[in-house]
Order: sequence, then C-alpha cells, then structure tokens
Amino acid sequence: MQAKQFQAKFLIVTGGLLGLLFYYLYVIFLMNIKEHFFSKADATISNLVVVQNWGPVDYWLDTGLLVFFVIAGIYILNSDKLTVPEKNRAIALIKSAIIGFLLYIPITAMFYIYNLDISYRITVAGGYICILVIYLIFRRKRV
Repeated sequence: MQAKQFQAKFLIVTGGLLGLLFYYLYVIFLMNIKEHFFSKADATISNLVVVQNWGPVDYWLDTGLLVFFVIAGIYILNSDKLTVPEKNRAIALIKSAIIGFLLYIPITAMFYIYNLDISYRITVAGGYICILVIYLIFRRKRV
C-alpha cells in the first residue's frame, strides 16, 4: 500500500514539474515574441534593445497560465488513475484557468490604456481571483 501511495504522490509531483517546464518554455516563447516584434534599438547606446513594457498586460501574460500548465501537467500524467469526479474537477479547473486567463486580458488592457499604475501583485491576484470565481461557477453547475 505504501508503494502505491508513493507512486501516486510521485506522479503528482512529476506532473507539476512537467507543467512548470512547459510554463517556462511558454514564458521564453513569449519573451522571444516580444523581443522580435515589440522592441526597438536605442540609437544612443549601441547593442541596447529596448522592449516595450505593457505593465499589467505583461504581468498577466507572464503569470496567468501558470495554473493551467501545472494542472494540465498533473492531469496528463495521472488521467488514467483518476476517478470520474477527480477527472471532472481537473477538467473544470483547466477550463476555468483558460477562460479566466482570456477574460482577464481585456481588463489588464484597459488598465494599460487608461494608464492606471496597477502593481504586479494586484494584477496577478485579480486574475487568479477571476479564475477561482469561474471555477466555483463550474463546480456549482455540476452539483
């Protein structure tokens, strides 16, 4: 019995680490896209490239999908061992992470457009609260 519990915990941790790996690959991809399409060279200093900062939009694009990647990594490695209610809960969390991420992008864009100086912590907390509210709505509809 101990071996099965250890294996289950090991798969959960490995899935989370796999999700973190994909998250960091996503962040690297996002940084490369910003560097190639939204940067300009500084004329006064050679070899200096200035990348545009969008404030809250950048904060949310960088950290908003962390929950999705971690839960998806855990789900991928454990989907065959999960019970039906656990699968439904994981799928609801994955869906709510994607929907919350997409719904919160326009809010951060409005912060940027109106030059509202919102801190990193408040931006990320607001986005994760949005994801949590959507997840609770999904859970309420399933009950």
